[in-house]
Parts: sequence; structure tokens; C-alpha cells
Amino acid sequence: EEFQILPNKYFYKRKGGWYYRSNNSNYTEYRKHAGIYLKQDCIEDYIRTHGDVMPIPIDIEEHNNMIQKEIDSLKEKLINE
Repeated sequence: EEFQILPNKYFYKRKGGWYYRSNNSNYTEYRKHAGIYLKQDCIEDYIRTHGDVMPIPIDIEEHNNMIQKEIDSLKEKLINE
């Protein structure tokens, strides 16, 4: 498949506009809540589902920036006495 030539190691999985959460459980519309999967796992799901589950390559720097913003946002909600 064409995904095997992608240099990316990490992927999101997407089906019908929804991202899979971690451990293939449930769905989310937000990348920041999506699970992170290895390429081989995504390729196997793509083949098994006849293309219904699409591997979405992860740009690591972009992903980490997105997650760091989420962490910073959550820090603002800490209660410090």
C-alpha cells in the first residue's frame, strides 16, 4: 500500500471523520484526544477495513505543540492552596 512508503512512524486513525481514541476505543472529533498508533497497526487496519480506517501521519512537532497547549490550559485550572 502507499502508506508503507511514508517515513512517519506515528499515526492517528480516522474513520468517517472521527479519530480513534487510544486503544481503538471510542471516537473523537478532536486530534488532541486521538490515540497515537504505529504505522504497521494502521496499515493492517486500513487493509482489514478495506480503506474505512485511514492512517493520518503525525507531524511530531505539531502534535507536541498541540498537546503542550492542552497541558498549559489544564495547569490554569489547578487549585493551589
